[in-house]
Amino acid sequence: IAGSAGTFGMSRASRMAQDLQLHLERTSLAERHALMPVFAALDSLLKELTPQPDTDAAGDPEPSFARPTMLIAHADPALATRISIAARARNWDTRWAGDLVSVRGELAQTPPDVLLLDLDLDDGTGAAVFREAARSDPPVPTIALIRDDDFLDRVEASRAGATSFVNAALAPEHIVAAVACTVARPDTQRGRLLAVDDDPVLLEHLRELFKGSALDITTVSNPLRFWDKLRDTQPDLVLLDVDMPSVTGLELCRLIRADSQWAELPVLVLTGTVHPTNVASLFAAGADDYIAKPVVGPELVARINNRLERVRLHRRMVDTDPLTGLRTRSAFESAYEALTARAPQVDQPVSVASIDIDDFRRINIEHGYALGDEVIQRLAALLRASFHGEDLVGRWAGKEFVVAMLGLGRDDGVARIAGVLEAFRMEAFGSGGDLPIRATFSAAVAEHGADGADLHGLQRALGRTMGATKHVGGDRVLPVGWDPERDPCVTDVLLVEDDEALATVLQHALTTRGLRGRHIDDGKEALRLLTGSDRLTARVIVLDVDLPGLNGLDVLARLGSEGVLNRSRVIMMTAHAGEADVLAALRLGAFDHVAKPFSLPVLVQRIRRALAGS
Repeated sequence: IAGSAGTFGMSRASRMAQDLQLHLERTSLAERHALMPVFAALDSLLKELTPQPDTDAAGDPEPSFARPTMLIAHADPALATRISIAARARNWDTRWAGDLVSVRGELAQTPPDVLLLDLDLDDGTGAAVFREAARSDPPVPTIALIRDDDFLDRVEASRAGATSFVNAALAPEHIVAAVACTVARPDTQRGRLLAVDDDPVLLEHLRELFKGSALDITTVSNPLRFWDKLRDTQPDLVLLDVDMPSVTGLELCRLIRADSQWAELPVLVLTGTVHPTNVASLFAAGADDYIAKPVVGPELVARINNRLERVRLHRRMVDTDPLTGLRTRSAFESAYEALTARAPQVDQPVSVASIDIDDFRRINIEHGYALGDEVIQRLAALLRASFHGEDLVGRWAGKEFVVAMLGLGRDDGVARIAGVLEAFRMEAFGSGGDLPIRATFSAAVAEHGADGADLHGLQRALGRTMGATKHVGGDRVLPVGWDPERDPCVTDVLLVEDDEALATVLQHALTTRGLRGRHIDDGKEALRLLTGSDRLTARVIVLDVDLPGLNGLDVLARLGSEGVLNRSRVIMMTAHAGEADVLAALRLGAFDHVAKPFSLPVLVQRIRRALAGS
């Protein structure tokens, strides 16, 4: 108890057991009856349904990440709750107000990042709410929930200052997706403009016009160099002069529209003639808009910024999965190319994980598609919270997700995804039933380069390993290359421990990470198995000191004399952290030492370190 209780978070019970052990060692048999009340207290403590976490041993708190807040102003609390669930799946915080008085109070006290306002709440002061949201510091975007036939309400809301509108008949997740697209923070990447004109004075004017803006401008004075610059700069918008030597702007525009890679690239045309026939030819060539010469600076800047904002909005809608808010498959593939191009520059590996929710069809059939969507959204939120920085998370298709991790090799990627799986197992779904509904997932992890030269090659390797994952029961994370037909006389980890509860938990943690483990609860049996004629080879042996049959230190000594330590690494576990115990274990050949109570993730990490060198 002294050793294992702390591992399960019951630090008070562990300390009480340690005190009892000391008293038992120092008192006679006749005096031990006085300890019965302490035993009773320890028994009561161990039967508590919710163990207390070990706050004394807690490390630094997890870093917190600011989340945007949505104020949902709606008279229907049930619908507001469903919208709130969909918003939280996208990592939004939410508040609810059931009337305009409450809305105005919320705006005055703690302005949200966005206000979602049902126009049916309007009691004659709705316009004032829009104005107050616009006057907040910073201004609060207001998204109005409207019905298709409420045209006049739409006009009045627009006049009052509504930022945009969302159809109230949409499903909650689509409402939230529309809100997220509308109020998405500005892209961190700068916009890119490619300007082509044979007039160097105009090009210099354009460079001066956009100096200091969030737009990188590349100018080309020779239209014959246009195609090379187009490929090199990958612009967000092209500005073409119509009248140029060698190749006209209209011809360049037709070339752009004829190439599938650039067919949707916005093109603005500069023209000195705005005769209706000429304008018609501009649009026939595929131009999105035109600007008459001489160029007026503010008009040009406004038109370019307006067109780029439409491009960004379109990309957000195309690149974002509406149910989860994660990257779509195409967006993930594009971002992955950029990530793997950067990885060699910073000398970092990249690992990729494929994730598939187990028994998802059964969840949909037995509990309904709404709960299936909840499972998908909850896993998406967990993945989003678990990966930050340059990591990539996407929804591949249906119940499948994909994660790219910069700076992690294959084995480290397995450990990261296994942590997510353990957290996902704890999630409870559904409400109103007798028992909560649980879900798990299967995952495979590959390393870029070692397991595939590109994402498609990695996906093929991941698919083969995912098949093996499902074949052995799912609910685990396996590295690419995991072999189900390995020698049964070889195991990754042999756990020699007489605490069945602790052994069960550790075995589960090893299985989750695709490691093969065996458990023995007797020292003599462990020695026989490791040194007999049909001996078991264990890459790592986790060996408890206090064992029945034969003391763990004696087992370690015999393993050394029999040559087992030449092929296995031993991690000793003791209920004491005394220097003498540690030194005794290390002198006998132990690779590492762990004192009980210990953190299970720490022990797993030490096992992984031992396996890496075995």
